[in-house]
Amino acid sequence: MKSFRLLVTGGGTGGHITPGVAVVEAVRRRIQRLKVLWVGVKGRREEDMVPRFDIPLTTLQLRGLERSIRPGAVCRNMGTALQWFLMRPVRQAYSIIRDFEPDFVLGTGGYVCAPVMIAARMQHIRSWILEQNSAPGLTVRLLSRWVDGIAIAYEVSRDQLPSRACVELIGNPVLDSILSADRQTGIREFGLSGDKKTLLVVGGSLGSEALNSAVRDLLALDKNQTILQNWQILHAVGQNKYEDYIKEIVPKPNYHPLPFIYNAPFALAAADLVMCRAGAMTLAEITARGVPSIIVPWPGAVRDHQTTNARALDQAGAAILIPERDLSGMRIGEIIRSLTAHPTRLDIMANSARQMGRPDAAERMADYILAGDSH
Repeated sequence: MKSFRLLVTGGGTGGHITPGVAVVEAVRRRIQRLKVLWVGVKGRREEDMVPRFDIPLTTLQLRGLERSIRPGAVCRNMGTALQWFLMRPVRQAYSIIRDFEPDFVLGTGGYVCAPVMIAARMQHIRSWILEQNSAPGLTVRLLSRWVDGIAIAYEVSRDQLPSRACVELIGNPVLDSILSADRQTGIREFGLSGDKKTLLVVGGSLGSEALNSAVRDLLALDKNQTILQNWQILHAVGQNKYEDYIKEIVPKPNYHPLPFIYNAPFALAAADLVMCRAGAMTLAEITARGVPSIIVPWPGAVRDHQTTNARALDQAGAAILIPERDLSGMRIGEIIRSLTAHPTRLDIMANSARQMGRPDAAERMADYILAGDSH
């Protein structure tokens, strides 16, 4: 194929951005003369992340609906509804698509997808949307009639989408850097010991108070380092939480707290066990790498989709699911003691995680993008 124009839309969170970037990487490996444009929302996270991957970005003046009945939120929602009534977001998106003339439009999630995918359909341009979670979001369900296909990561998502929709199970696309990072470089990158097993603790970009509290209590319990004798902890505390947190713990040589882990691929490569939330992309990355995990779903997730995400790994033997209400330093200590006493269990969990992983998801999505029709 001599040239190709790909328009990607999505954003708001890293979970809606990294899978789109992964697909762009896969298409770039195949098409030398690829033109890419990303459509996001002004002031959202895509403004910072997307350009770092050498992807041009343009933005819409758009605002999502707020889940609140406070007077200010109600007024803002009325303004947003008026914008939609006047079709302003769709008209903005229509102009962008008309000028860029894409061969394909890929939606990765977030409310920005709605006007862009509708405008793509109005101009008869092939389009697919990614659904990263087990419980399809409102945007994906509403757009099911406007797109040519929906790529899902969990089989249970299929029954929650309209039967008329073209739905394909491909998994969540992960960045090539996640797959290619090597353990020894990760060990050196973070100043870890190559002789100890590594527990990586990550609670999202802002950190997790619940995970931080469990680690703090674990360190307090392990005064004589009997629990963590053969382990080390690499912990992303959260930039806004770091200074206060550090004041509350006793420093230990095998504990490595950081405000934020910028080189996530190498942190994951160094990990023998991950304690994390159950965001779709987090689980996609750990299974693509084949890393065992302790998963603590965030109880505030819409429709409790993080518990559904995590349950699949727990039932497959790839992870240990702990509801947040049951999370404690003592519980984490018990798990580490058990894994230390039965080291083959880590290998079994890793193998189960690897079997659940879909490291080829980005390449499979690229297949659909570059196909001659929508299937």
